Amino acid sequence: MANISRVVELSPQRDDWIIRVKVLKKWTEMIDGGGEILRFQLVDEHDGKIPAKVSDEDGLYDHFDMNVHEGHWKLISGFVVELTPPEELFSENQHTIVFTDNTTCMQQVVFIKSTI
Repeated sequence: MANISRVVELSPQRDDWIIRVKVLKKWTEMIDGGGEILRFQLVDEHDGKIPAKVSDEDGLYDHFDMNVHEGHWKLISGFVVELTPPEELFSENQHTIVFTDNTTCMQQVVFIKSTI
């Protein structure tokens, strides 16, 4: 199995990241001049948070809207990491994940260790 990176490790210097994250929040924003951006707030099991987005201009909006849901754990790869513009910064993380046509989001089952 490939190495799964922590959210705090992500940077624009690579394009082969694989992360396992929970979708905390999902929402849509209107773009000036028309169109929409689908946004997500993601968190890994180390509590590292990062925003993610997909634009309807990419033709991928419907795909990710139908397949990525709040509360689900996902194994995500094939995305781009970019610096977050200051006006879009709503997380401590200075980066944003951009879903592309190479991005895969596979459902993950998370087992919680019982103390019983």
